[in-house]
Amino acid sequence: VNQARVKLLEDKVLDISHVEKLADSDKYTRELLAIISANYHKKINLYEVSSQMGVSSSWLNGKLKAVTGYTFNSYLKMKN
Repeated sequence: VNQARVKLLEDKVLDISHVEKLADSDKYTRELLAIISANYHKKINLYEVSSQMGVSSSWLNGKLKAVTGYTFNSYLKMKN
């Protein structure tokens, strides 16, 4: 049971690392992931983050999905 949990955590870390490498190619995605990393332990939402960044929430969510394969909410869940 513990080995399965360790494997799951290792896969999660590798996946997050891969996503962050992909995001380096796009400034908006890079900024979004930096904001998420700094604030994921708080209650944050896409609307507030996109307003802070000066772009629409749907555009930013689409950009994140196009670059990383994850939506804002799915990436937040992965970070937790």
